[in-house]
Amino acid sequence: ARVGHDVHVYEREPKAGGLCRYGIPDFKMEKYHIDRRVTQMEGEGVIFHYGVNIGVTTPMKELVDEHDAVLIATGSERPRDPGI
Repeated sequence: ARVGHDVHVYEREPKAGGLCRYGIPDFKMEKYHIDRRVTQMEGEGVIFHYGVNIGVTTPMKELVDEHDAVLIATGSERPRDPGI
């Protein structure tokens, strides 16, 4: 966004932040840090779309047709057991 590209972030949850927001307790990390960074990114031109579940509420083809490039970063939905 800083160099003139249109950047759109599609987030399934009501707020951005992923594991940092929803997986770390408030007493370990206050969420205003995430909110501040999201606000900075919005100020730089990044557009956030909340409540979008790719493949469910929005077809992947729609994103591919609307944008020159698509990066899929799904995050971590389930904990992983290292089996130790």
